Amino acid sequence: MNTAPQKERKENHTIDFWKLFFALCIVGIHTNLVKIFPSEHTQWYVMQVVFRMGVPFFFVVSGYFLGRKLWNCTDRKEQWHCVGKYIIKLLPPYLVWSIANLIVTIPLWYRNLGGDLKAVHMMIIKTILFYPTGAMWFVLACVIGAFLLCLFWRHKIVMVFFAIAAHTFALFANTYYFVIANTPLHKVIDRYLEIFLNPRKGIYVGFPLLMIGAFLAYPDLIRHFRASWAAVLTILSAIALVLEMTVIYGKETKDDISLCISFLILVPCMVVFFLQKDILHRIPMQWARELSTCIFYPHCFFRTLLRDYYHLENPLVLYGITIAICLVLFALSKKSRLIKKIV
Repeated sequence: MNTAPQKERKENHTIDFWKLFFALCIVGIHTNLVKIFPSEHTQWYVMQVVFRMGVPFFFVVSGYFLGRKLWNCTDRKEQWHCVGKYIIKLLPPYLVWSIANLIVTIPLWYRNLGGDLKAVHMMIIKTILFYPTGAMWFVLACVIGAFLLCLFWRHKIVMVFFAIAAHTFALFANTYYFVIANTPLHKVIDRYLEIFLNPRKGIYVGFPLLMIGAFLAYPDLIRHFRASWAAVLTILSAIALVLEMTVIYGKETKDDISLCISFLILVPCMVVFFLQKDILHRIPMQWARELSTCIFYPHCFFRTLLRDYYHLENPLVLYGITIAICLVLFALSKKSRLIKKIV
């Protein structure tokens, strides 16, 4: 589709702030920071309502900025070139931190699997092919999701139906396993999880969420969607998320319970609102955007070293030291082009 170039600003300082906030939330997930709260119910709602919003937020925002470019492309060659540049930019940090995390995780598998080399080899193969360690599954899901987005770009109705079907499967293999627990489908889900470990893949999660973000970038859509509508829908869907988590609490689930129906409305509405109301536009926030990636990429590697090799168990201390190391790396990235390329 040939459309006139959009005039939105390339940067949004409020979105950059939320990138940093949710990067900190993701570190909170992986350091089990919610354990600082004494109540299990409080831990549940902080984890599921606040911390878990980070991943869908990053997918939708990434899809939005990628979609802005795709909508303005004049032909298929330009679209593939655009997606190719997006993927190539992700590859260096993905490869570096996937390998680094794998290196520190293999000895832990060997210990936990009782020295069974065959089982360790199988875990290595599954990790490389299906689920990179150290939160790098997100980056792989972005790569696969972007490829599928471009592949289906000319067939948007087919794309929507495929994305709905794929994400529905992911919901059943994650948060909503209890819905199909006593049906024939649960055997299919169990077998899938046995082979592929979890449903958090580019096909089932990355592609649908990137697609939502890309649709938000449709020319003039943001401009014609009132901020007040976005605010109301954000509040209502946030309430729906709390209710959804209340219903799911105690139910039989699979994987990490990170995929929720309410996120599919809440996160896009939130993004639309802040794209329209950049309340931090007067405050320089480029540093926040850069720091968010510098926290996200290496944090699991340092977390694993601190927790599993130096036996640092206190969640708050583990969280604080992990963030502190990432801050040092962020400072070094300002002086080293090599470090900057991998964070």
